[in-house]
Amino acid sequence: MNDLAAAHVGGAGSTMVLLHDVLSSWRAWRPLLAALESHHTVLAPTLRGHNGGGPLAADPRRVLSSLVDGVERAMDATRLGRAHIVGNGLGGWVGLELARRGRARSVTALSPMGAWREPGDLERLLRGIRRANRSWTAVPRLPVAGGVRRLVLGRWVARPDLLSAEAVATVVYDAVGCTGLDVLLDAVRSTGPVPCLLPVCPVMVCWGSADRLSPFEAHGRPLLSLLPAAELRRLPGVGHRPMDDDPALVAATVLGHAAAAERATGGGARMGAPPMRHP
Repeated sequence: MNDLAAAHVGGAGSTMVLLHDVLSSWRAWRPLLAALESHHTVLAPTLRGHNGGGPLAADPRRVLSSLVDGVERAMDATRLGRAHIVGNGLGGWVGLELARRGRARSVTALSPMGAWREPGDLERLLRGIRRANRSWTAVPRLPVAGGVRRLVLGRWVARPDLLSAEAVATVVYDAVGCTGLDVLLDAVRSTGPVPCLLPVCPVMVCWGSADRLSPFEAHGRPLLSLLPAAELRRLPGVGHRPMDDDPALVAATVLGHAAAAERATGGGARMGAPPMRHP
C-alpha cells in the first residue's frame, strides 16, 4: 500500500468504492481496509480538490458533478462497472449521485452531507468544517495530546484520545493538502439539498449517536425525507468519522449491507431498494 498515492486498490471479490469526507483522502479508510478487502475488491480514490485528488471545477455550480465525474473515471480506469458505494460526509453525497447515475449496486452513506433542516443548520456545518481546517493545519505547531487533541478533533471523532499519533498526523496532512476547501463549501451551499432519489438500489443511511459536526435531527432526518426507500441505521457511540471510533462496527455494517444487496439479486442483477424503515 502506497500511502502517498492518490488512490488505493486492493482485495478480491465483488467491487466496493470508498469515498471520504471533506478535508480528507482515501487514507481515512485505512482502519477498515483489511476487513473490507477480505470480501471485496476495494477502490478508494481521493476526491478532486483534496490531497492528491486533482483540481476541482472552478464554478461552484459544477463542483459536485465534477467530483462524481472524477469517481466515475477512476471506476472506469479500473474497469469497474457498478459497485457497492460507501461514503462518509461529502463522500456520502457523491455516492448518492453515483447511484442516480446507475453506478451503484448499493450505497452505505455514513453521516452524508446533502440536506439540512434550515439554512442555519447548513451554516453551522460549514463553520464547523472551516474551524476544523484552521485547527488541524495549526496542529504541527501544537502538541497533539490530551486537551489539544480533544479540542481539534472532538467534533469529528467521539473518542479522539483513541487515535494513534500516526492517525492524527494523517488528518493534519490531508487537511493541509485540501486546496479546494473554499470552492467545495461554496458548492455545498449553492448545489444542495440533494434532489429526491427514487429507489434505484439499496441505500442505507448510517448516523453516529455522537456526531457533533452534523447532528442527526439537523441533517440526517431531512436527508431521509429525500430518500423515500432508504434504511436508517444508528451507530451507537461513534462520531462523524465512525471509522476512527469503531472500525469493527462500521466494517460489519458495511459488509452486511453489501451482502444483503447481493443476496437480494443472486449476486448481480439490478436491484430495487429495501422498504423504508425510518422511525
